[in-house]
Amino acid sequence: MPSPPPRALRRLSAAVLTVLLALLMLAAGQPAPAAQSRPRAGGADPGVVAALTRAARPLRTTEPAGPFTDLGPFGRQVGRARLVGLGEGSHGTHEFFTLHDRLFRYLVREKGFATFSREAGWNAGLDVNAWVQGGPGDIREIIRRDFQADWMLFATEEFARLFEWMRAYNASHDHRHRLQYMGFDVGPVEPALYGKVLAYVARRYPALERRFADLYAGHPTGSVEAATIEFRHRPLVEREDFASRAQQAYELLAEQRRPAPDPIDLHSAASIAQDTRFYAYGNTPEEDTASLEYRDRTMASNVAWWYRLTGDKMVVSAHNSHVAYLDPDPQFIRQGGYLRRWFGSGYTNLRTAFYQGSFNSTYVVNGRYAVRAYTVGPPDPGFNEYTLGAVPVDKYFLDLRALRPPAKQWAAQPHPNRFFGGFWEPGQTEEIALSKFSDMLIFIHRSTAARMLPGT
Repeated sequence: MPSPPPRALRRLSAAVLTVLLALLMLAAGQPAPAAQSRPRAGGADPGVVAALTRAARPLRTTEPAGPFTDLGPFGRQVGRARLVGLGEGSHGTHEFFTLHDRLFRYLVREKGFATFSREAGWNAGLDVNAWVQGGPGDIREIIRRDFQADWMLFATEEFARLFEWMRAYNASHDHRHRLQYMGFDVGPVEPALYGKVLAYVARRYPALERRFADLYAGHPTGSVEAATIEFRHRPLVEREDFASRAQQAYELLAEQRRPAPDPIDLHSAASIAQDTRFYAYGNTPEEDTASLEYRDRTMASNVAWWYRLTGDKMVVSAHNSHVAYLDPDPQFIRQGGYLRRWFGSGYTNLRTAFYQGSFNSTYVVNGRYAVRAYTVGPPDPGFNEYTLGAVPVDKYFLDLRALRPPAKQWAAQPHPNRFFGGFWEPGQTEEIALSKFSDMLIFIHRSTAARMLPGT
């Protein structure tokens, strides 16, 4: 039986888990071993399964094409919310990515949503959004260039098709109904962002050009992957110094009044400060926890900032662990918790999960990031997914807030739950009380791996 990861690693977010485990496996140069089921005693409570079956609303498909009549229960639960967190149970599942696409298209048509925000970098978001607005280039080349390192799992055909649909939608609608894409995450390192900020300062505030060059001296260069690996390996004192200088650069730009800085360009400087601050934490368990808290709070702040800037209704697409309200261990607030605190019922969220099947995950070989598909069998009895999988519906929607007994009591109690982060190992679990972490859930019985773009 594989040993579970240490307590400090069990609930690391996908990107941070990638960093720590990738470094541990770097010397070996091998992917994680294949999963093996570990049977346990016990099974699903028949009364709970019966109540869940009565509450389950079948889904026609997880693919974005076709009618949306089966999404009525989802739309009613969204109600008047202006921010909807769409969680994914892994960062490499085809059905979760296409489901996010499908739900966004529904929200655009039925609820007037306009921004698809994503657990990805600010610079990646700028580049994708420029293309979605009708800009030049090949979207698959843009994705391959910008979605590297921890975001490599998002360099997929599923996201390329979402962006193509958004561009086509914009081409057929006037500016009042245009769709946008934004990235709200911190890390990996995005070298191109430094060039954008420096070019903006030189053009708009030439007297500050030399000062910004000094503040950004020694900034990461090269590809996203190379810059991320290089910057992470700098001594902590250097990362702390650079984070301090990046914050000074942001504050200096924010002070300008004649003229006031463009909000997007100012946020680019803010994003550099955020990213470098994220990498300025140490490697102790306490610092690991602090970095997780900082990341989720910052991601929520970036979403709130975009909402205030644009007024758009937004999808917030990320791992289940981010759009959730709580964190099981330790109990700190997640991105979704901050959004609920700030927006009240204006924020709601949906969790996704699967019973068995395949998904992609990253590993490191010869110092480079790589992706491979893993396959897992059914979960152990007693796990949330085991009970959800006992419902005799292939794919379905649940309103967790409207469950009736005994399913209501079951969903309010913590149960083991499999955890599939950006860098996966067999045995990773968390204790989740579903209705305390999420408002809604979509469950599928069999998953398939996302379709990576050639050349990634």
